[in-house]
Parts: sequence; structure tokens; C-alpha cells
Amino acid sequence: MAIRLEDFLFPDPKDSEDEQFKIDSPEKADWALRKYAQAKRIVDEYTRQRDDMIVRANEWLAEVSKPYLDTMNRMEALLQEYHREQLRQNPKAKTIKRPVGTLKSVTRNKWHYREDDLLRWLKQHRPDLVRIKEEPNKQQLKKVAKIQGDRVYTEDGERVEGVMVMPETEFKIEVE
Repeated sequence: MAIRLEDFLFPDPKDSEDEQFKIDSPEKADWALRKYAQAKRIVDEYTRQRDDMIVRANEWLAEVSKPYLDTMNRMEALLQEYHREQLRQNPKAKTIKRPVGTLKSVTRNKWHYREDDLLRWLKQHRPDLVRIKEEPNKQQLKKVAKIQGDRVYTEDGERVEGVMVMPETEFKIEVE
């Protein structure tokens, strides 16, 4: 079997299989980054294959379900028409139980709002029904605040209560 150029140019460090393996040189870091990139490419490919399979499975489901969904829609329309006729004859027959299933008619009041008009009217006539949401403007605070240690201060040196600053280090690996 022929050796790959990458394996020839960048052989595995001698102790890479050892549980105590440690990256202690730029060459070992390069080797580890190559291994990381290789594994990432494989996982990305598996993810792409999975996504393709999901798309195909959804297309298959839509195709095989279409005639049954059409039947369901047609039967629903016919059953709704039948139920309406039964309600016309007996307005109290909102539920019709049959051995195979139940037909139900539920009437609810659906509220539709024009938010601006409603808010204007409530402010004038029923301010107790207006909710005011107070919250800190954190973006603006960050622009005007000064940080000393883990504390936050205003421009004129007053300490801001209720906030602390904790440094967080994020580790990232970027490979092509």
C-alpha cells in the first residue's frame, strides 16, 4: 500500500497514541490541527449526507401521502357539510358521536386587535389596562460605563449596582 504524501510529510508524533500525549511543540500543534480538520471534514460530510437524506425522506413522504391527504381533505369537507346540516336541524347537536369517530363543533370568540387604536383608547379611558414594561438598556449602559476590576462605574465615578464584569475566555479552533 502506498504511503500518502501528507503522512510522509507530516508523520504522527511518536507518542501520539500514548494516553499521556502532550502538545509541546509547534510541530505537534500542527499535527493536532490537521487531525482536528480531518475529523471535522468527515463529520461535516456525514452531516451533509444526513441533511440530503432528510430532504429526500420529506420529498418521499409528501409524494406517498398526497393521495391520502387529498382523501382526508375531501372527507373533511363532506363531514363538515353533514355536521352543518345536522346543526341546522338540531342546533344543540354540536357533538355527533359515531362508532368510528366524533364530529365536534366548537365556537369561540376570536379577538382581533388593532394595537395602536386599542392602546390609544386604553390610555385615555382605562390606563389600568395598559402594561408598561421596564428593563435596563444594557447596550447603552455598556457604551457609557467605565470598568474597574469587576465593578462598573458611571462617567462621574459612581458605582453601578446590580452588575459585575467577569472576564470569559473563549477557545476556538479555525481550520480550512
